[in-house]
Amino acid sequence: MNVGFSFLLFTLWPDTVQRAVSKQRLTSQDKNTVLAAVKDIKVEQKVEATPLLLDILASTQDASIRNASAMALSDLHVIELVPVVSKLLQDESLLSCAGTLIYALRHLDYSSILSELARVVDKGSYEATLMVLMLFEDLPTHTDNYKILLALDILKRDFSSQEDKIKRSYIKKAIRVLEEHIS
Repeated sequence: MNVGFSFLLFTLWPDTVQRAVSKQRLTSQDKNTVLAAVKDIKVEQKVEATPLLLDILASTQDASIRNASAMALSDLHVIELVPVVSKLLQDESLLSCAGTLIYALRHLDYSSILSELARVVDKGSYEATLMVLMLFEDLPTHTDNYKILLALDILKRDFSSQEDKIKRSYIKKAIRVLEEHIS
């Protein structure tokens, strides 16, 4: 992060030494310092930490920092994590390392991004695919049938064009799991 952005963050957060130190660690150029700072965030710091963690999640190119930020937001039950993960899943270059991002959604209402998750079953890594299957199995009961049907359309289209037998079996399982959720 650049100096101007760091200065802005310091002026917006409450002026306590502890929070200033935490913010300084979160905006460090050292990967290990940032990872440690993310892991140290407490529930009491949720309001102050959320915007910065969301920004780090959306902007970092480092997968381990991205994953740590996503897990911290998940542990804090920050619903704003869902649209950020949705946007990240649209970047095909991230689908090979999206398993933790998807896992981070497990305690949140992710029903609004079923279509993006369905796309991961075909295009993502096996880890990411398995995480999507886990989410589909635990789909919130209030999920709109229309969203499920849109995801099913994507999966059925992907199934017909997928040549990899293992991927086809995962797509088939995802279809079966989502069909069970239609009321």
